[in-house]
Amino acid sequence: MITLNDKINYPHLPMWEKFSNFTENSTKEILPIAHTTVRTRLAFAKMHLTIMRQAKNIELKRAMFEDVTINLVSSFEAIAHVLNGFYELGIKGRIVTIDHIRGHIQQPESCLRCKLRKANLPLANLLDEVLKIRSPRKDWYKALIEFRHQALHRQHFIALSTVKGYFLPDNPNIMTPNKGPYRDKRTKRFVAPNYTKAREIKKFTEALYTLVIKTIEVIYLLIIVYDKVKPHK
Repeated sequence: MITLNDKINYPHLPMWEKFSNFTENSTKEILPIAHTTVRTRLAFAKMHLTIMRQAKNIELKRAMFEDVTINLVSSFEAIAHVLNGFYELGIKGRIVTIDHIRGHIQQPESCLRCKLRKANLPLANLLDEVLKIRSPRKDWYKALIEFRHQALHRQHFIALSTVKGYFLPDNPNIMTPNKGPYRDKRTKRFVAPNYTKAREIKKFTEALYTLVIKTIEVIYLLIIVYDKVKPHK
């Protein structure tokens, strides 16, 4: 039987709390809303992770995995609006994103990452270093983005791309993930293609949640340290 608290259990976020002191006095309506949304989305992710920890049914595990990834990515989307509002970057709300936009070199005025380099260089450097989107095999953030994309748009691929024990693929974009294992001549071991990372669903989801929490907290820390959380009128 799965047990769940009747109230939302918010994660411990000291830097988020400290920044809240600023947003309470902000005259920008979007800033406190976006800031609150960051914690709310992380709380929703924590709730679904709590259910996953107790789940034994494969379908329930997958359902919770999808919900966790959706909410984790949404927390990054929300903090992008926090940054846009706090630093008055002037990017239209509908195109605000935490990632570099396509063509950002030609259109840096629309890219939050690029504009942050003038507003808070340490923070811009952190985002470039931590939120990498090169390969879902190597970069946890890229894996998070791709799994969330599949959960929203191609749920059947996630359902078909798991192996016994419920392991997630290295690259969720590969459409034929169930290709048979082969014997590696160098290691003399059998290898399951696209499962070399051994991403057991519960452990991998726990890791993603922890990494996102840490990243969100460091983002707020760098805002507080760099700007002393000065009130912006």
